[in-house]
Amino acid sequence: IQNGGKMKQTKVWGTTTKLFERNETSTHLIEIEAGGYCSKHMHVSRYNEFFVLRGMLEVIVWREDSALKDTTIISDGEKTIVEPGVYHQFRCMTPTTAIEFYWAEDGEECLDDDIQRETFGGKSE
Repeated sequence: IQNGGKMKQTKVWGTTTKLFERNETSTHLIEIEAGGYCSKHMHVSRYNEFFVLRGMLEVIVWREDSALKDTTIISDGEKTIVEPGVYHQFRCMTPTTAIEFYWAEDGEECLDDDIQRETFGGKSE
């Protein structure tokens, strides 16, 4: 849906609205329903930062061989960053509104299609 220059997209876990995109950066407003979770995925060249405006978000990051994982819980005013080439997933513990930033460094392009998914997103009942 085109809305005043902002692109809003419905996801199984809530909505994402692209607020800004230029060169190697983009910014999205994400609204996630309680129990919502995204796919386990990685970005080839993009960093992914989550900044929670309100709510509580669990960000899981799988290390090296996928057997090791780190879990970070962030809430109002907190953020966490996921580096490129690392599988990750968010899970929403309460209704959450967050800003999601993407950027690439060292001349890499910040492409929307640099994503590699291992699973699908959804919503826990």
